[in-house]
Amino acid sequence: LNRLLMPNDSITSSMILNNIGHVYNELGNYLQSIKYHRKAFRIQKKFSTKNDIEFATTFNNLGVAYSCLRDTFNNIGEIYLSNGHSYEARINLEKALEIRLKSLPTDHPTLSASYSNLDCAYDRMATTYNNMAECYSELDDLALALFYHKKTLKIRLKSLSNDHPDIINSYSNIGSLYTDEQKYKLALKYLKKAISKSSSATITKNYWLVYVLT
Repeated sequence: LNRLLMPNDSITSSMILNNIGHVYNELGNYLQSIKYHRKAFRIQKKFSTKNDIEFATTFNNLGVAYSCLRDTFNNIGEIYLSNGHSYEARINLEKALEIRLKSLPTDHPTLSASYSNLDCAYDRMATTYNNMAECYSELDDLALALFYHKKTLKIRLKSLSNDHPDIINSYSNIGSLYTDEQKYKLALKYLKKAISKSSSATITKNYWLVYVLT
């Protein structure tokens, strides 16, 4: 195969590679399609000018393959999301967004759709982790409750504004758990973050109760 793909004529070689890439694209194997189109591109970059028809064709082929790959990741992500598999959805939607960011202008409308889908995935992940934390808290398994509240906070910090009520709630929950574990300095750390972003009377009261205990 290598001998077939590397004839002396660089134009012929790049055409063969492009054709193979096109076949893989038609078969739905977009990663392999991109691989061969990129090989063609590297040869043309050495031996062609940017005005050559072959050069333009390769750019177009790469664009088509990346577009198909992006749509595949996005579609898989949406299927996972609709079935409640938010973690798998996030992985695929982030891959789709990464391709879109590389290949589209920042104001392109499909980027908004990617961000919207990712926000939905993150929100469902955070809700799932938060619910698990509450369950473990009810079972008096404070270590696992704390573990899942921290995972909830990590996702929320990545996807929400710093003063969002859900983030304040996460800080408060973690602070309360540390209070239950009598780890008052750590409790103060998180309750202080909560109180700095909220005027809630309950959070303020909890903060000063812990402050008195330290």
